[in-house]
This record gives sequence, structure tokens and C-alpha cells, in this order.
Amino acid sequence: MQIELHQSVDADGSALNNKYDIERPIFLQPAWFTEFEKHILDSGKIPVILAGKENDSPCHFLPFFSETKTSLLKPKTLQSMTNYYSPYFDLVGRRVSQGDLQMFCTASAGLLKQYDQIVITPLLSEQADEIMTALERCGFRSFRFVQTQNWYHDNIESFEQFYSNCSKNLRSNTRRAKSKLDSSGEFRIEISCQEDLEQRLNDYFSVYEESWKHEESHPEFLCAVSRLAASNNQLRLGVVYHKNYPVAAQMWFVDSRTAYIFKLAYREKYSAQSVGNVLTMEMCRHTIEQDGVTTIDFLTGNDSYKARWMTKNRDLVGVIVTNPKRFKGLACCARERLAIVKKMFFQV
Repeated sequence: MQIELHQSVDADGSALNNKYDIERPIFLQPAWFTEFEKHILDSGKIPVILAGKENDSPCHFLPFFSETKTSLLKPKTLQSMTNYYSPYFDLVGRRVSQGDLQMFCTASAGLLKQYDQIVITPLLSEQADEIMTALERCGFRSFRFVQTQNWYHDNIESFEQFYSNCSKNLRSNTRRAKSKLDSSGEFRIEISCQEDLEQRLNDYFSVYEESWKHEESHPEFLCAVSRLAASNNQLRLGVVYHKNYPVAAQMWFVDSRTAYIFKLAYREKYSAQSVGNVLTMEMCRHTIEQDGVTTIDFLTGNDSYKARWMTKNRDLVGVIVTNPKRFKGLACCARERLAIVKKMFFQV
């Protein structure tokens, strides 16, 4: 495998976008990273794209960024092109088989040796294993840390089977709340992909502004990836209306047999009506019955309410890869080793 360095996902004009399989979750498609570059990376950061070729044909790439400014004291760092919007990090391109990530990292080791440290998040444990195995064989030293949790429910056969595994209190309270909304005649639920997309996005943001959450930091990015997902029939945007007034909204993505719960919010003044739970229940029903999903994934975060909906959880981890053959890389390695010793000492 040959690895080339690009300064942008769109570096060659035709975009890496057009050379790779888009049949993957939206957050692992090239266009996601194009929009990330455009809306999230500030002027102090530059994209660093490691693009792989096999027999002169593009196969995968890994998107990173680095700082434009360097200093004598600060280590030269390569960071995965991820932030709080990013549920997973993986090879971008065609569908990934076991061992592909390890092989790609091995082939990339020569280019990575110009950095003191590489920080990669968020990863599943098996992905971290592949990265650490490949780069440690090439002389790097790597360290793993738990970043957050991922709650999910797999092996779904029907909505009723899925719902029967949710918390008993959740089931009874949500069904009671749905019955009250229906009997009032004042509430309705709309779940769509492309229909009235711009209005639905406006409704989502209006709900978000009056929810318990912080202000949306990059609304242009969310709009861009939502439009992209809608164009591929991967978006499911659900809204609860009270007399045509949006009171709860959720943004999900669907890929193959998995539904990903990406964003959700409700107006706090409607919390007593459980509009958020009712919408989640109906989104689950829709994706199971209409889209045929067999897994529902709550993505990142260990919020307590997720355990009431999902049956399984797992760690999402990060990896810090240090280069002991560079002076500041050796210092980074010593820092991480010291952190491990301190943790062991304080746990005794």
C-alpha cells in the first residue's frame, strides 16, 4: 500500500469525495470531513490527510489536522479530525475489514515519524488495538485512555421485542404520555428525510435554543451534514409539534441496518408532557418498522437516561501515540508513563 499526504480532503480538485464508497455512516464519509474543514477547523489548524492507494486506486484515508504554529516547548502534534460531533473515528473509504486499519497505520508510519505525538479519538477498543499494534512495531510508544461510553441495542427483531427490553418505568410512562398527547388532539409527530428539510432544520434549532443544552456551536456544519445525509436517504429528522409549534426534535442517521441517534432536544417547558421520550419511542418504531434496522446506537456519552433505552454499553477510547525518537516525543512518552504511575499509586 502507498500512502500520500494531502492538505485537504478536496486537495486534488475532484475531491477524495468522488473516489470512495459513500455507503457508510455519514460521519465516516469524505464529505463529512470536507464540511468539518470548512466549518470547524479554524485558521490555526491545517488538515493533514493520509490517503492510501492499492494498485494506483484509492482505498482508504485517515483525516487529521495539526497546528499551524510551532514552538520550542510545544510538541508537534497530529490530531484526528474529530470533536464532540464525532461519534467514531475510522478509515474513510470502502467498507473496512478486520486488519485494514492496522495495515494502513503500518504503511503510514514513515510519514508519522515527523510528529512528536499523534492523538486519535474516539475509537472502539478493537480499533485502538490495531493502531497500537501497528505503530509500536514501527518504534512508537502508545497509550490508551477511556474517553466516554457508547450505549446501543443490537439484534432487534421487532419494535415490540426492542421496547420490551427497555426500562419498565420508561415503557409505562412513555406510553401513558403518548396516549395523553394523542387524546388532546393538539400534538403531532413528523418524521422525514428530505421533505420540508429546511423548515425541519429551522424547527430543530428553535427547539435546541430553548432546551437544557448549550448553544449549538457550529449550526452551519450540522445543516451541511444533514443535507448531505438527506441526499443519500440517511437522515431521519423527527419533530413533535404542539399546535404547529415545534416542541421536541431529534436528528438520526441510518446506514444499512443501524440507526444512529445523533442529536436530540426538547423545550424545557414541555418536559412534563415527556415529549422527548415520546419522540424517541416513535423514532425507534419508525426506524425498526420502516427502515428495517436491527441496531440502534446512542453514540457518545454515558448519560443515565440512555441505559433506560439501550441494553449494552462499551468503552470509547482514545490513543496517544508518542515518538521516542524525537526529543519532545520522548518527553510526551515520559509524561504518559508518569500519568500511569500516578494513577496506579492513587488507586492503591
